[in-house]
Amino acid sequence: MGFRSAGRLFGVAATVISSFALDVLAAPQPKAAWVRGARSRLAKSSKWNSKRELSNSSQCEQTSPPHFKAPFENVWARLTDDEAASVAAWLFHQPELNLTVSDKAGEWDNSLLLVELMVPNKTDVLAYIDGNATAPARYAHAVLDIRATEEPTYTDILVGPIPVVNGTTTWQPLEYPYTRKTGGSIRNLDADSDSLYSEYIYKVSASIADITMDLWGGTALGKDNDTLDIWGIDPVWQYDGKLTRWDTFWNLPNDVFDAETLLPLGLFFKSDVTGRDPSKWKLEGWLYNDIFYPTTEAFRTAYWSGNFTKLGANVEGDWARTDQDGPVLPMDDQSPPVAVTPAGARYSIDHEEQYVEWMGFSFYLSFSRDTGLSLFDIRHKGQRILYELGLQEALAHYAGNDPVQSGTSYLDTYYGFGPYAFQLVPGYDCPSYATYMNTSYYVDETTHTHINSVCFFEFDADYPMQRHSTSSYVANTKNVYFSVRSVSTVGNYDYMFTYSFHMDGSIHVEVRASGYIQSAYYAHNADYGYHIHDYLSGSMHDHVLNYKADF
Repeated sequence: MGFRSAGRLFGVAATVISSFALDVLAAPQPKAAWVRGARSRLAKSSKWNSKRELSNSSQCEQTSPPHFKAPFENVWARLTDDEAASVAAWLFHQPELNLTVSDKAGEWDNSLLLVELMVPNKTDVLAYIDGNATAPARYAHAVLDIRATEEPTYTDILVGPIPVVNGTTTWQPLEYPYTRKTGGSIRNLDADSDSLYSEYIYKVSASIADITMDLWGGTALGKDNDTLDIWGIDPVWQYDGKLTRWDTFWNLPNDVFDAETLLPLGLFFKSDVTGRDPSKWKLEGWLYNDIFYPTTEAFRTAYWSGNFTKLGANVEGDWARTDQDGPVLPMDDQSPPVAVTPAGARYSIDHEEQYVEWMGFSFYLSFSRDTGLSLFDIRHKGQRILYELGLQEALAHYAGNDPVQSGTSYLDTYYGFGPYAFQLVPGYDCPSYATYMNTSYYVDETTHTHINSVCFFEFDADYPMQRHSTSSYVANTKNVYFSVRSVSTVGNYDYMFTYSFHMDGSIHVEVRASGYIQSAYYAHNADYGYHIHDYLSGSMHDHVLNYKADF
């Protein structure tokens, strides 16, 4: 399909831009409003936000000579606020897209999810940075949430060139970067996520509210006083046109600690949620203590029969919290060692172009909604050794004897690493002397900025880079390296991404995972996880992280 040209004068878009916020400081929200699924059910309450306080002050030391500038424009940098807003305004004036502003869009409206830079082709970039060509034309990658149809989709489109000019700027389906050719569209399985709960899941839960009260002293009815939550597999099962989901009950934490994934309760139900009409969705059975009940009536009859085996509940306590617990270790109340930089920073950063130089290394930074931080044009002593280095996907694949654990396989770029790269904690996430940089992304017609969400620092390893002793001399070389770091909290996991550059010319890529495990209920699953606490089991799973290293 060819480009589609603008159907009206762009001048009218100026009145629309003013209604789009250009920049906001984004408080840490566990999931963007338009992202649904099992992980998006976690930590939705405002309690989560109260655990973090964003500082508006940028904590960094002087890192660069007064006139330090990148050798050329960062062609991988995000769209400016004005560029993103102008693209959004132009798209809202394309009648064939039939877009509704995000905060007014319902489950049967089309909306604009994302506007970001479409990274230019490598061949065009090399002609610019290695030759005499002009900088590549800028295009936007936009994601549309097409819901005004019985077959909703997420649709990727290419918009440009930028800046937006009437009669020149066009849009077309974005397909060429993808192996699977679908016209830029994929099926949206979460189009009815609000109705799923209000019109179905909470009604299923209400049908056994007396049982949940008897078992756990609580209910999940979508009310403010709920003490239970319900969520399950991700993604839902697709087979022969049918959509099947398994959901389970969880205890809600009663304080600021994000311990819900440690509180499974062991009751599961299966549903057929094919189609977009909630009245046609139907329950297909209950599972408890490894016994399947095909109907709610069968489950209720068994439960109140007097011969039903009731299992215990996982209840939050100090064991699930991250505060220090138990006796303080000897001298742990004294300050630990800290690193210092007596001469100040020994690296240079052009913050405007997001360009860095250190000890013969140089590179540019880029940041996207899906994958977060990437590095481009990495050079050592002037020679390019990598054109691009960055995360592409992070898979977390679970296993177990219950249908939720065995049916869960998270692809975390769906939720996005960019929106959850929050402010870093000096002295903990990064050394206290580190330099910081903000990151931004444009969703829901607004630019969201996370301050101090990328850090840069030198560090001295705890071993020398080389040493040798003889009877007459000792040679020893300090092993100092330079790191770039960000942390993304995707649901229950905190991923710490670090790119480190070493004096020997090597580059190290590290990922550390922390946070809370997604646990399983401990019943009949000893082969799949360790018994951790009361009725709690670890859940066997793999993390597979895929990186792109383009030489």
